[in-house]
Amino acid sequence: MRAFTAIDAAIAAAMICGAVAAFAAANSVYPDRVAVYKQNTVIAEYPLKDDISFSVNGKIGAVGIEIKDGTASITHTTCPKGICKMTGAISNPSSRLICAPNNIMVRILPAGESGGDDGIDGVTY
Repeated sequence: MRAFTAIDAAIAAAMICGAVAAFAAANSVYPDRVAVYKQNTVIAEYPLKDDISFSVNGKIGAVGIEIKDGTASITHTTCPKGICKMTGAISNPSSRLICAPNNIMVRILPAGESGGDDGIDGVTY
């Protein structure tokens, strides 16, 4: 059996530092705002901390959106099946609500990111 050397200690320290840095980076992305898109263009942004209800006009009618208790949800829609409404509330930056017939998307934005710099190539309705 080999003894624990200074090189082993350096490798262990580097691994611990890397894990701490990765954990800090992962936790620095927290939900901050709600962006509403119509045909891939931002039409509104609201703080996630504010409780507000509003409607936007989609391709075939109005879509009701509610921001409450740090979540966003679609409360009413004119689309035929209402799947976007049944999705429920979202609160993570990786989540989206999409009303395809109305060409409306609701997205949670992480702190420091604007609605226009989504990092995705496109959204198909």
